[in-house]
Amino acid sequence: MSESDRSLRQEAEPAGHGRAMLELAGKAAGIDLVPYTWFKGTGWDHDGFTVAGEGPSEWNPLEDDGDALRLALRLGFSLSPRCALYAERRWMTENDEGDVCSATRRAIVRAAAAIGSEIQQTASGSSRSAGSDGQGGS
Repeated sequence: MSESDRSLRQEAEPAGHGRAMLELAGKAAGIDLVPYTWFKGTGWDHDGFTVAGEGPSEWNPLEDDGDALRLALRLGFSLSPRCALYAERRWMTENDEGDVCSATRRAIVRAAAAIGSEIQQTASGSSRSAGSDGQGGS
């Protein structure tokens, strides 16, 4: 793994890996995600996300091929097994450990999360600079 691949992996995998990556991936694609708990109170509780306005079906491109493909297409990714090509010819790759589909889904979500992280950082910088223009609001 190259140094740039390692740094991209670290950028795209914040603490809380799966959940945080899904939130950032949704942000990148402009998908309004709603936290949801399945099987509440049964001992089989399962937290995840649904897409606002689409009912209680789970959105999880880490596990669902269809969700991953729709995410990749929405963001204009080019795909190869275990890889997603995104913005400015950057590749996100994953080891397949025997499951090339899982590795490809994870590469898609990591690439989308990297974009979502950049969007989040840009928005944070914009809101800080907008509040420091010296013109006050009162």
